[in-house]
Amino acid sequence: MANWLKVPEVGPILGMRILIWMCHTLGRSVTSWVLHGVVFYYFLFARKAKGYSRAYLTRVGAAPSMKNVYLHLYTFAQVLLDRLFFVTGNFKPFTLTRNGHHHLEIASQAGRGAIILGAHLGSFEAMRAASERVRLRLVAVGYFKNAAKINALLDEYGENSTKLVHVEPGTVGYMLKIKQLLEEGCLVALLGDRDIGGPTLEVDLLGGKARLPVGPYALASQLGCPILVTFGLYTHPNHYDLYCEPLGHVPPASRKERSQVYQDAAQRYAQLIEKYCHKAPLNWFNFYDYWL
Repeated sequence: MANWLKVPEVGPILGMRILIWMCHTLGRSVTSWVLHGVVFYYFLFARKAKGYSRAYLTRVGAAPSMKNVYLHLYTFAQVLLDRLFFVTGNFKPFTLTRNGHHHLEIASQAGRGAIILGAHLGSFEAMRAASERVRLRLVAVGYFKNAAKINALLDEYGENSTKLVHVEPGTVGYMLKIKQLLEEGCLVALLGDRDIGGPTLEVDLLGGKARLPVGPYALASQLGCPILVTFGLYTHPNHYDLYCEPLGHVPPASRKERSQVYQDAAQRYAQLIEKYCHKAPLNWFNFYDYWL
């Protein structure tokens, strides 16, 4: 698997600022049309990204045609642009459907902490923003350096109160921080579909093998906290389906049992990724050599 942590952030800061200015002054509809030009330029020259898109589309059972590859890249760009609206609390351009949101409310009311496990599938930002509208305070943990430009710009415009905790790959300090947040009763939002340099395990995913981090399942087992899996799937032109469902209990385990317990939980998560990839194939946003 290629190291996604080394994939550089795409796009000059000036271009990002222009798109953000257009969103504020011209609105989402006009900016979305301009976005086609930006994506088409990227489509012409991003040979590797197009190859990874075709490989994924083949796995998910969608035609790896030039049209679908372009739409795949465009969906990614549109969801990224929509983050601006979500972090500023502007839901007017969108329609949202919630499925299983009561699981988040129950976890929040219980006050004993929960892991909210997403993926680079659709919009994690849509779920975060929608949760804040109903006062479900989240702490988002992730590796943000290779999206530093866009995150800094969004912070300038945003009113999103979600706390962000940056993790450094290959360290254990962030696991201690997550443990502390969970023990304080926080809802800790993680993206569980990428190796960040710590312990991993191998799962079956879309007909191939992939490596996922062990951390979320180890914490859930040790602390007895639930894992809720969430996805915000985008449908053109302006709709998001927000899904939340429990992963299932990750029981306490002895040292001898841990490997199998964590493996079973990670495989259930991989199966949910497959399920939602088939619901919305163009929402998969891992444009690198993902499979082993």
